[in-house]
Amino acid sequence: MSAHMIDPSAGIEAGATIRKDEGDKWTLVLVRDLRHSPAKVWQALTDPEQLREWAPYDADRNLASGGTVMLWTVGAPKAYVTETHIKRADAPKSLEFNWGGKDIRWELEPLGAGTRLTLWHNIGRGYIA
Repeated sequence: MSAHMIDPSAGIEAGATIRKDEGDKWTLVLVRDLRHSPAKVWQALTDPEQLREWAPYDADRNLASGGTVMLWTVGAPKAYVTETHIKRADAPKSLEFNWGGKDIRWELEPLGAGTRLTLWHNIGRGYIA
């Protein structure tokens, strides 16, 4: 294990690692194996109707269309609304955007009849505990 990785068995949920990047930047990496096809998982990641079911943010339009999307927090004490530029929307493989100054990247890989979903998300040092 790299000196810059935190051991997932040390209290972090299975399938999650924390990577120290340059400077004081940290990245949370989550990997999940899902029974759904990449096309179905892609819809859950990009379709506003499906985002409402699980994500901490809502969108004014489909993220797969690229360009600029308005995202806002769901269930937060104070609403946070931001104009978000979709950096990459390569269906059904990769979705990348920056929300609130944090980079978020989803990668989808076929895994049998399902999907291996990997999330990379920049986080602040205070969230590592």
